[in-house]
Amino acid sequence: GNPGLHRQTAALQGAEAGAPTKAGSVFNEGDVLRPKIANVKLLSKPTDESNMIVTLTKGEELIFMGKEQDGFVNVETSKGSGWVKKVLVTR
Repeated sequence: GNPGLHRQTAALQGAEAGAPTKAGSVFNEGDVLRPKIANVKLLSKPTDESNMIVTLTKGEELIFMGKEQDGFVNVETSKGSGWVKKVLVTR
């Protein structure tokens, strides 16, 4: 019965409109990412079947370039640029 505890309708507009929600980490362009494990593949395209450019070590720094597609993120490294699986990297 306390009106101060009621949620405002403006807070619900995204949910009511059916706005998609992103699961997992959300990275911003320019964020420094690191592989969670060793031997993460840097790929030429955002698919598992694409050519591998190089393998990355666990602590290697990656710069998120702002593009995300099909579960992959586009990154720039000291070894080149390409795509890595989003679930294999962290901030």
